[in-house]
Amino acid sequence: MTPMINFTFRPVAFYTVSVIIPCHNAAMELRRCLAALAAGQCCGAEYIIVDDGSTDDIDAVLSSASIPLTTIRTGARRGSAVARNRGALAACGDVLVFLDADTCVHPDTLPKIIAAFCSEPALGALIGAYDDQPSERNFYSQYRNLLHCYVHRTNSREACTFWTGCGAVWRDVFLAHGGFNESPGNVDDIEFGRELTRNGVRIDLRSDIQVTHQKRWTFYSVLKTDLLLRGIPWTKLIMRERRIPNALNVTYRNRATVALVSFTVLGCFVGLWRPEMRELSLACFCAVLWTNRSFYKFLLDRRGPEFVLLAVPAHLLHFVVCGLSFAIGSALFAFSEAQTAAARAQAIEADAD
Repeated sequence: MTPMINFTFRPVAFYTVSVIIPCHNAAMELRRCLAALAAGQCCGAEYIIVDDGSTDDIDAVLSSASIPLTTIRTGARRGSAVARNRGALAACGDVLVFLDADTCVHPDTLPKIIAAFCSEPALGALIGAYDDQPSERNFYSQYRNLLHCYVHRTNSREACTFWTGCGAVWRDVFLAHGGFNESPGNVDDIEFGRELTRNGVRIDLRSDIQVTHQKRWTFYSVLKTDLLLRGIPWTKLIMRERRIPNALNVTYRNRATVALVSFTVLGCFVGLWRPEMRELSLACFCAVLWTNRSFYKFLLDRRGPEFVLLAVPAHLLHFVVCGLSFAIGSALFAFSEAQTAAARAQAIEADAD
């Protein structure tokens, strides 16, 4: 049971900040990240780099940085959750700001974070957003980043999850809730956010607090992330909690789109034998376009019609994978629950004997 602590009373009007950045073989991205922090340097901020077993030239990047750094080494690849927890334990700031090595802050990112916590003492944590100008120019990097950007800008300000690409939390709140789950295969940032909201900690989504994303996305990395790294683990978390929040990537609109895309694909397949099913497939496809028209308008305004023509099939595939990950994650959760129940029954039977 997480201890209940009163986080609503903060007696001072200025707080110190610790910026924590885990890094594994991302020296080039980290160099840009540190340059952006230096350009918008926050007075009194502490900068902590957690080297998670890197084998690239990260030492050259750290030694050439123009801001004072505290460097922590995990010694081997331990995962980003372990790295962030190590950084948080070493931090001295009142507020912990988590960034990824492949994100670059805007000049006003840290000042806006500090202002938010100073002006709203009841605020427990906040998450920022990607801007709409990612550094990588290939299609999937642009599309994926704009998808995240749109989700951040159109969701409710009241959040029920946390995001380590640009997220901030009171240090005492973080420590009281045990930090990030270090077990492999978990969506540790989402789990942490859900733990906070279950205990009444307020999290704000601030789309005006922005970072630029440097990550290069490819067709393969998008599929891997949607299915294995996020989709299935998130489904297992939903199954454990028996509740699907109407937020971020699992809003009612997105859930409806998964169903519509599934019927579109099913109608196309069955339509090979039953032509009348093609009409159902076409109707569902039109419904998908209508349901997501604001997103496509968002893409049209920023990248033009040719980009939208490429983005629509990528978006449809995204929802196919989301549906598949939900089915697989639900099946794996049910199998795990059945195993647990069987083991419990065997233990009871053994005790009875």
